[in-house]
Amino acid sequence: MAEMEVKELVVRLIDGTTFKGKTNIQDNNRLSDLLNRDDNTFLIMFDVNMVGYEGNVIFLNKNQIMWAIPLEKE
Repeated sequence: MAEMEVKELVVRLIDGTTFKGKTNIQDNNRLSDLLNRDDNTFLIMFDVNMVGYEGNVIFLNKNQIMWAIPLEKE
């Protein structure tokens, strides 16, 4: 089984909904590489927080993402 490469990020959808959570960028070097891959339509996030929602996992359609910002650890 491949090792997880977890990145924390903030994602805003085209409807204005904003999510903060984590994703596994897998074998990609950068978050942008994961978002630009065509082999999966969805971005899977976990440990997700947003106004009115707090949950374990959410699947976001990449076609609905306006922007995504990786959060660097200090």
